[in-house]
Amino acid sequence: MRSGRAGVLLAVLGLCAGCATQRAAETSKPRDEAPKTKQEEAAQAVPDRSPPLENIQFLSPPQILDRLEKSKVQYDIQDRSTFTAVYPKGYPKALWPQKTEPLDTPHVVEVNGRRSLQPYPFDPKSEAPLQEAEALFEKGDYAEALKKYVRLTADFPTHYLAWAYQGDCLLNLGDAEGALKMYDRAIALNPDDYRLPFFRSSALMHLGRIEEARKDIALSLVLHPRNNLLRDLLDERPPENSEFLGDVIEPQAFVRAESPERVIIYWDKKNPAWLAWANCKALWLGEPSHRKEMTGTEAHEWSNLEEDECLLNLSFAYRTLKQAGKAERDPKLERLNAIVEDRRLNELVMFELAPRVYPQVLLTLGPELRKRMVDFVLKHVLVEVPPAQAAR
Repeated sequence: MRSGRAGVLLAVLGLCAGCATQRAAETSKPRDEAPKTKQEEAAQAVPDRSPPLENIQFLSPPQILDRLEKSKVQYDIQDRSTFTAVYPKGYPKALWPQKTEPLDTPHVVEVNGRRSLQPYPFDPKSEAPLQEAEALFEKGDYAEALKKYVRLTADFPTHYLAWAYQGDCLLNLGDAEGALKMYDRAIALNPDDYRLPFFRSSALMHLGRIEEARKDIALSLVLHPRNNLLRDLLDERPPENSEFLGDVIEPQAFVRAESPERVIIYWDKKNPAWLAWANCKALWLGEPSHRKEMTGTEAHEWSNLEEDECLLNLSFAYRTLKQAGKAERDPKLERLNAIVEDRRLNELVMFELAPRVYPQVLLTLGPELRKRMVDFVLKHVLVEVPPAQAAR
């Protein structure tokens, strides 16, 4: 970083150069091993879950600035308006580019102790009768479609979609209890398709079991967090007494490496706290030694540790600046601070950022971790609101 830059930035951020080292809000985190995928034909493999690490130490904003100042890499700060190759709404896709395509009917299998994703093994002979039933359903002939689906499950009892579609027919015919049983059968066969708990939530809503329905919708979000159809539907028509809050992380700064020797930070002075986040991202981008220190490798792959460290810097800077009267209240950063205080930052990273890169990575979580993610969604994403507020 150019001479004198660190002192200027500390003054902008209003942070003390002697501030104590930040620690993670969580007491434990998964081992930071970047998800690695391989696709053999339609199969996707995803990473194992490893034992947690305890008491991970992260750098504070002043410590990051000190490293940038002492680096041989040149770190420059420019006004965000000068960077037009990517506009702010496109920052997430540029910062966290998607590396794998989601499977339409994913199914988790365990091979040699490793959980991996594969397409569900439907019998090819089931395709023709399925299309016949689908054609009747699309015409609104639910009774005749139901007969076709029943015959299909008699011939192909593991066809989970046929069981689920029986539930759709029954629900349209006014039998919510019967539909619920069919959805349960489908989920028992394949608990990894995000559509199934969402379908079941409809039956639960019809039966007045609102809280169970909310949990199912939260599970659907966990199984496919970046599914636009699901997110748009929840944004327009959230379940009863609920509000879908959407994303917490909408970057207001951007970082790119012009060369191995130069990294540019694009920043908007109207969002001062985001400079701390951008400095952290610049450190990870420009300093192989920091990546190796944190992850054990100099390679720059997606890392939950990188996201944790940079979001903690963002949270710390926002809280400090706000207390000093140097930052206006930001609803999204208020949500971030609430999540940090709730010791759920790692869940936020795994829910919002990891699926941008690997859309179905959360499918490989075991039952307990899935439940923890569902709890996170219910508390911080699909939140319960009073009936009067929901009506507005």
